Amino acid sequence: MLIPLRNYSNYSICESNIKIQDLVDFAIDKDLTAIALTDYKLLSGVLEFSTKLQKKGIQTIIGIDVDFITSMGNLCRLTLIAKNQDGYKNLCTLSTKINTENNFTLSIANIDEYSNGNILILGGLYSYFYEL
Repeated sequence: MLIPLRNYSNYSICESNIKIQDLVDFAIDKDLTAIALTDYKLLSGVLEFSTKLQKKGIQTIIGIDVDFITSMGNLCRLTLIAKNQDGYKNLCTLSTKINTENNFTLSIANIDEYSNGNILILGGLYSYFYEL
């Protein structure tokens, strides 16, 4: 069973031009039971995404891709997926901080504040292991 867990939409400015409806159509065409939306730094497309999928009986998985400063000072991306309501609230808080506080960075010093109720995914383009 395929469940795509890393998908950007056109809400991720300069990262993707995929419309929410295109993701929904893909999920329908491939007969997926679930699909994730993990836009870069924001959750703006989540309502449209989840509403359209719910009408089709497909499970919505909500997440976010964020920049992370490693302990060695390198910049990479992490994907956080909400596994429950607490996780979603933490993603909302994290997204708000990223987009409203100029100097906010996610790091090992503060990641615990947003980890409750979330699943961390490593790997892929710009990931923690990208340069290895």
